[in-house]
Amino acid sequence: MRKTIALMNKFLVSKPLNLTSGPIRCRASGPACLLLLAGMVCAAASVMAATKRWGQIPCVDPTIGITQPTFSPSSVYEKPRWIWGTPSDVNKSLMFGRCFAVTHLPRKTIVYLAATGNIHLWVNSKAVFLESASHRASTASLQTYSINVTQYLRVGVNRIFFSAGSGNRTHGVMLSLDNRDHGWHTIVRTDKYWYWSQLPVAGKSPLADAATCVWRSAVALPPPRDLPPKLCPMRWHYLYHLYFQPQHATVISGAGAFSGLQSVPLRLTARDANALRPGYTGDSRLAPAKPIHLVIRPNDIKVHLLRTKNVIGWSILKMPGKSSAPGILLDFGQEVAGRIVLRGTGGDVIVGTGESAGEALDDPWGGVHLLQLHAHQIEATPYSAFRYAVLYFADGRKITLRRLSLDFTYYPVKYRGSFACSDPLLTNIWYTGAYTAHLCMQQQIWDAPKRDRALWIGDIQISGQTINHAFFDHYLMEKSMTMVRLEAQRVRPPNALPCAYVNNLPGYSGAWICALADFYNHTGSLAYLKSQHQLLLSMLRYMKKGFNKHDLFTNRWKARWNFVDWAPHLIGAPDTHAADVATDLFTCLGIQRAVYLLNVLGDKTNAARYAAWDRKIRQAAQKYLASPAGLYTNIRQVNAMAVISGVATAQQRRAIYRQILGPDCAAWKQVATPYYNNFVIFALSRLGHYRQALNFIRYYWGGMIRRGATTFWEKYDPSCPHKHAHRFLDNDGGGPSADLAWNYLISLCHGWSSGATNWLTDFVLGARPLRGGFRRVLISPHLIGLAWAKGTIPTPHGPIQIKLTAERLARVMNLRLPAGVQGLIDVKCATMTVDGRSIIAGNAAGNITQSRVVLTGGRHYVVRWKR
Repeated sequence: MRKTIALMNKFLVSKPLNLTSGPIRCRASGPACLLLLAGMVCAAASVMAATKRWGQIPCVDPTIGITQPTFSPSSVYEKPRWIWGTPSDVNKSLMFGRCFAVTHLPRKTIVYLAATGNIHLWVNSKAVFLESASHRASTASLQTYSINVTQYLRVGVNRIFFSAGSGNRTHGVMLSLDNRDHGWHTIVRTDKYWYWSQLPVAGKSPLADAATCVWRSAVALPPPRDLPPKLCPMRWHYLYHLYFQPQHATVISGAGAFSGLQSVPLRLTARDANALRPGYTGDSRLAPAKPIHLVIRPNDIKVHLLRTKNVIGWSILKMPGKSSAPGILLDFGQEVAGRIVLRGTGGDVIVGTGESAGEALDDPWGGVHLLQLHAHQIEATPYSAFRYAVLYFADGRKITLRRLSLDFTYYPVKYRGSFACSDPLLTNIWYTGAYTAHLCMQQQIWDAPKRDRALWIGDIQISGQTINHAFFDHYLMEKSMTMVRLEAQRVRPPNALPCAYVNNLPGYSGAWICALADFYNHTGSLAYLKSQHQLLLSMLRYMKKGFNKHDLFTNRWKARWNFVDWAPHLIGAPDTHAADVATDLFTCLGIQRAVYLLNVLGDKTNAARYAAWDRKIRQAAQKYLASPAGLYTNIRQVNAMAVISGVATAQQRRAIYRQILGPDCAAWKQVATPYYNNFVIFALSRLGHYRQALNFIRYYWGGMIRRGATTFWEKYDPSCPHKHAHRFLDNDGGGPSADLAWNYLISLCHGWSSGATNWLTDFVLGARPLRGGFRRVLISPHLIGLAWAKGTIPTPHGPIQIKLTAERLARVMNLRLPAGVQGLIDVKCATMTVDGRSIIAGNAAGNITQSRVVLTGGRHYVVRWKR
């Protein structure tokens, strides 16, 4: 009998138990049933008690809980730009082109074109329009055209070319799409993502020579004030507005000039004059949009202003020995993306913004802006990201402000994911990371809303995972990943060799593949994956040519910059060895994900081809890049990538932890940004050190919050001074340089810094997709000393809901799986029950083993296990 029980226990703890055939049935009777029922009641009671303690989520994002807009405000426009070649090409005729993608055939597509001289338009190898200047009275006059190109489009990647010139600068080509779901909106506009070349033979399709022509990036100039009427349908349809007041204001100078104040959120007192960041109370970090009536009487104080192209010299206002204009420092309580809006009369107001008080006071990003108040017209600064704004009232006349507010511009998404736990700091970290990614969701998914405001795929790889976890957004993710990949393709067809790595950074091509795999795993969008099939294959061919005969990365394509991380030895110059090793390892990770995607696409031939190459470059990395001690350089970022990519052997992983990633290792004193520290915490988890990873999250990401961060920073060194931390971030804790503008260059809201949010979902809640669209999900939670944790993971089938509670000797998980999702419970335990039924009964010695149980979707489960 004992042998039979031992064999049953061995089977139960060594193999997954499939419970998908039907509901779990209790076979016990009599007292056994009563015991099981009592256990279920106790578990339910403990979960209900824990629910009362869980409280509410922190109000980090001001858009949480608001009603989603159902219309597009007319004020949100992104005007197209004039584009051309070099200044010496003004009187020449040039060819312009670019690629773009559509996921389905639109009902109607119109090209709106404005140019001078001859016009010739091609779409996907078809000449669709020809206009000769000889047919017009004047070759220099600006002409606009509306051209229906619907019949020439195809699903996936499309190419468009046009020639123009023989006159002044051209406005270029714009595409406006009549989408069945969203109405008229723009998918392509003239901007810096276009390319130009010399005009080929007249009348000849440019597609024949596109691969051999020298294509250069177009020069994008500011849009004209008065666009031709036919270009006005050009718009972005998905950005919306909220309006807020500042929470606090501090008098900087001229306190006697402020005589009227009728607004509760503002506080103007003399003792606040030198305070850089006044504290605030209350749950909401943004004040409600109450009207402000502010009267400033400068008392005939006049300051000489240096006016240059409507920009004011900031230092003139604060020059020692001169009269200072009355000024106030506004604090909105948290990082925001938008603009300062004023309405009033009386004179000039000079405005500068900054992500920190020091930046706003010393050297505002983007310069300072002169707003001339008259006739109660609305005046506003350009859009940027900031928390603070400085206003100087530079005119000697009385200035009356009837409106002073923040125009908060945001991408309207719902929080479909959630996270909360018994440690409020970790809960705050999750939502701060989500809000960081949300502010980066603008016209595309930018690296940061302040700067560079650009598509960097390394940032999107991290912020994209956060978006998947928190918002489950498809539109902006697909748009951004496609745009950044087509930028490397320029005007070449998808199956042709690209012109460069993604972002022209070798490691970022691997990041693009990883982002594509993460997006497919979360969304299950096979249609989008198919649209990227040829682009994936062409990039793989390009990446392979960057390796030498020993199957090592050598940057043979001579990419402009082999960037890895903002840290010594990893910025790609002048020391490139560590950067080359990290890029080699990142490529291994990318190829591994590419093989997975090719198998999903059914491309078995290419999957086998690149799987063979993957084995070769991994073996080469182990042979040539690892030291005799088993380390991949002595830098923690590089060794973390060796672990994540799976290149490091079991023996090397032990050496890496013992000498690099262990808690007392010297490598923790090295400089690393939140970008690569994201890979470090995932590497620690891969090595099984979850508690150390969680403690580092508290120390590192929590350290930013303890210093007042409301979004996560591009760079952070915990050793830098607490006071005026923004000044020190770009010098790796070594102190500020003489150039304040360089000190404040670092963004305090950067998408690549949101990785802690992903880790908390993946390893505390423990839910990670094993198949595209969460058709099969691994659930391996780790409370790691927490009393409780709960959260929601969005999937195409509906949300997965998890609630975890720690008991004295056991863990209880309430799990709701939507229909169509198969759950694989993977925990270390001695015994386990599912809905009261004993699944893993344990053995006589009470050994803890890795146990796996398969659960079907469409049900709620209560899982309890003992260790």
